[in-house]
Amino acid sequence: MLSPGFYTKANPTPSDSPTDISGYSGANIIVQALNYINANSGTQFTLVLGSDIHHTGSVLQFNKDLVTLTITSNDTTERKIFKENSEALFRIGSTIQASSLRSTLVIDGHVTLVGNTLSGTLIDIRWGGSLDLKGNATLKGNTSSGNGAAISAHGSSIPVTITMSGDAVIEDNIVQATLTSYGGAVYLVGSTLTMSGNAVIRNNRVETTTSAHGGGVCVSADSSLIMNGGEISGNYSIANSDSSAGAFGGGVAIRTDGGFTMNSGKITGNYANQTGLARDAYGGGVYISNYAASVFAVLNGTVKANIKNNTVTAPTASYGPQVYKSANGVFTVGGVADVTY
Repeated sequence: MLSPGFYTKANPTPSDSPTDISGYSGANIIVQALNYINANSGTQFTLVLGSDIHHTGSVLQFNKDLVTLTITSNDTTERKIFKENSEALFRIGSTIQASSLRSTLVIDGHVTLVGNTLSGTLIDIRWGGSLDLKGNATLKGNTSSGNGAAISAHGSSIPVTITMSGDAVIEDNIVQATLTSYGGAVYLVGSTLTMSGNAVIRNNRVETTTSAHGGGVCVSADSSLIMNGGEISGNYSIANSDSSAGAFGGGVAIRTDGGFTMNSGKITGNYANQTGLARDAYGGGVYISNYAASVFAVLNGTVKANIKNNTVTAPTASYGPQVYKSANGVFTVGGVADVTY
């Protein structure tokens, strides 16, 4: 068993001793660890939690290039990091589009990030940043008025990469807004999310009084979702409006220049629900927008059969309970063009 504390290396062993960071300012050990990283040399760091953390201060971030911080637990007991501010809990990468901070945050072991209802995403990833969710890492329980209640990623010319593997979970997050909104759990711009193993994105929701896109994941400009395993299930895209609005993609919405490659995994039990009187709902499982560069490629018919039991409802018309393909969007199974179903 690892001793709780801060280590100036990757993959510490039980024979290693933590580094004393008590001399660094901060209301909790995460803040102290980040202050140490920002003030010292080194590229690989590990923070082992032996208790819960309540973070009330400003966004947690490290401002150095080529740095990796792994946050894990000292045993199989769940260790929670509570977001108790009104902005992001963590920020990774550069906030300036013309530059990059190629920093990586790894959440491993039995660590859970717990959100609140004060707005702000859990993890804000910017140009050059990377996030790796592995082990039993969990992002849960956050409500935001912005896009992507659990993860909001913006990369474009300097890409962002996100991986989910092992038994990682993103669950019970909500985007609730009066404007058109995207990604109840995850919002991708210029970013790539790769899912494998038993990773799950479940029971998230985007709910607006205009247009709602992607209850689980919204794949937007120059972004990719690659599903090599795992599950996207029980997510909702809900539009509560009588005006020009609609609900798009209960599980996944593929927007302008977005791509989704499904090699394995399941998409099941998701809902696109338009409750207003004037518009429709599209794609209970997956929605493909009306652009030639909006592509959903499924490996074969066996994988396609795992897109099932999704639902789309609306007072006027609803289209594609499993997959909805707009006229110019691209949907292929085994390399062959397919249609809304």
